[in-house]
Amino acid sequence: MITGFFFVFLGVLLADLAAILPVAQPLPAGITNAIGAINGAISMIGFLFPFDTLFECLAVVITIEGGIFAFKLANWFLNKIRGSG
Repeated sequence: MITGFFFVFLGVLLADLAAILPVAQPLPAGITNAIGAINGAISMIGFLFPFDTLFECLAVVITIEGGIFAFKLANWFLNKIRGSG
């Protein structure tokens, strides 16, 4: 019962913190049109070079690098808390 209260309290606190953030605005029409044009051009020449595979590999590499960076950042932060770094 007490832990339920703390979970509800934490949820309300997180919801209130999220309400402080600004509301996202859509991209301007010029940028949206440019992205659409680039997408069309890539799909037209996609038979020459597999861009979708390139982007998937790039996403995997960025995810792995982000994980390594997060680990190093957490390790650095914990060392600062302990006073050894």
